Amino acid sequence: MNIGSLVYQFLVGGIIFAFGFIIPWRSGDYSWSKRDDRLTVIYMVFGFFLYLVLQTLWHLSALGTI
Repeated sequence: MNIGSLVYQFLVGGIIFAFGFIIPWRSGDYSWSKRDDRLTVIYMVFGFFLYLVLQTLWHLSALGTI
């Protein structure tokens, strides 16, 4: 268990997450001008970064660096 696995996990996950937003955005499935769509995007991005921070803290705790 090292920090490289955490970086790899969030790099690959971040790329898949980004494609999950880019493809529907370009096809017009959601728009920034709609309030509900805007809130969904904000909540999902916030959730991704919150999970990243919490998972990093958990990982560092397991390594004994915190």
